[in-house]
Amino acid sequence: LNGSSCIPRWDLEQLMQKNVHACLDLGLESVQELLAMDIYPIIILITISEKNAKKIKKALQRLGATEDQLLESVRKDEAQLETISCLYRSIAPDAWGDLDALNSCVRVAVADEQKKVVWVEQVPHRSF
Repeated sequence: LNGSSCIPRWDLEQLMQKNVHACLDLGLESVQELLAMDIYPIIILITISEKNAKKIKKALQRLGATEDQLLESVRKDEAQLETISCLYRSIAPDAWGDLDALNSCVRVAVADEQKKVVWVEQVPHRSF
């Protein structure tokens, strides 16, 4: 919610070559940067209701965050996601009730998204 970290492109490419998967909590600015590098992430938007936020209150407290901060962050991300031209998958608030169920939902969503064929527009390179 309130932290940031850096993962060098080289490290991402090494993981991709090894066919290793990782769940990264990235801001939408990072998604745009990945797309610019021809790295197409699977984007999972976890929508959260007040009821869900209450159920994960202890985990939020460990992160130093509040339910209100989480809900505001999700609302902001939802609005920003609509401005980026990319595919994403949403997990509805009623699909999970605790962190274990959420983890299962994310795994299923990622597995489903990996099966999809995505067409990417190629911009021809201009020769000068």
